[in-house]
Amino acid sequence: MCGKNGVFPIIDLPEIAPNADVIAQCFKMTGFDQGRIKTYRIIQIRKVKIRGSLPDDYFAALIDSDLGKKIALFQYQGTAVGWWTRVYDQN
Repeated sequence: MCGKNGVFPIIDLPEIAPNADVIAQCFKMTGFDQGRIKTYRIIQIRKVKIRGSLPDDYFAALIDSDLGKKIALFQYQGTAVGWWTRVYDQN
């Protein structure tokens, strides 16, 4: 799906889905220059606020993967969209 911040996969899970399930679906649907993440470990998940975006409540996960450390942002955007996700390299 294309949103205000570019293309993102549609993760059709309910708002009450466990964070780990959202992350698992995200990695199944997201590719990187080196390929897809095959193995990973969630180090930490926490709520974050990103000012300038409404709503501004997101989840951020620090992840150690076979493609290096990543930070995944995700936010539930309603039944029509599902979960928005974006994955970044941790530098």
